[in-house]
Amino acid sequence: MVNGSNGLKKLVEHIWMVVGIARTCYNMDELKQKMRQMFGKGDVQYNMFTPTPQQSRPIPKKPLTAQQVEAEKAELDQATARKIESVMEDMGATEI
Repeated sequence: MVNGSNGLKKLVEHIWMVVGIARTCYNMDELKQKMRQMFGKGDVQYNMFTPTPQQSRPIPKKPLTAQQVEAEKAELDQATARKIESVMEDMGATEI
């Protein structure tokens, strides 16, 4: 019960304590669990709360020019041809 300035002071201290604890929580369930532990109303189980990982935004790229697209296709075609030749050699065949 709030009784005079002493009770008001305790109420304000309690509110600021709750605000401080709430700042460390990521959701309401986590806050409720911490409050239960703080005031002895729930089971004591030590949990580790980790922040939700932030998704990084991909860096926007400039569109490729037609020459760059052709160069990348040629590199992929050459790499694919080398891989096919390697597999065929491993299988014992020399021609495709």
